[in-house]
Amino acid sequence: LTRAALQSLWDLRMVVDQSEWRVRVDPIVISDCPRVLDVCASWFRFDTVNHPNENLIQKLNSGRGHAEFHSSHFDGIIGLGSDDFIDANYIRAAADACRRGVDFWGVRDGYFYDEPTGRMIHWPGYTGAREGEPIGPGRMLSRRYHELCDWKPWGDTPDQYTDRAMMRVLDGPGMLHLPGADG
Repeated sequence: LTRAALQSLWDLRMVVDQSEWRVRVDPIVISDCPRVLDVCASWFRFDTVNHPNENLIQKLNSGRGHAEFHSSHFDGIIGLGSDDFIDANYIRAAADACRRGVDFWGVRDGYFYDEPTGRMIHWPGYTGAREGEPIGPGRMLSRRYHELCDWKPWGDTPDQYTDRAMMRVLDGPGMLHLPGADG
């Protein structure tokens, strides 16, 4: 594990320990690296799922299935990749949206760290037909959405374009309509 990865896990542990929020945060780490799984389970006491990184959509769905069978109660799931960073305020905002009955929540832009230059680069988000669609990191989906899509918000497609695959599933037949997701 890199120093940055360990720092990210420590930061997440600090967020989890914020019990005064009246929000329960239960991280699920999905990896095929035994060291990552061991550190996350033993040091941080996070739930873990052993799954290879290929097919990425199957990997992501495996975490959702774990949540379905191992969590007695939750209202929403925030999805993050190993290189995504959020802070306590983000989790509070997502939890607040969930409490207000919002089924799908996220941000439309973000900053990316460019390691060679050491700069943060702002990406304003999708343009064209996808303008206004939330970007992938940090999306919150309610329990209701997970139940409607049979705990597979990315479907079963081999498609590696996870953002688009999710929008197609969430705007499909029997789902609640999402503006900007026209399949």
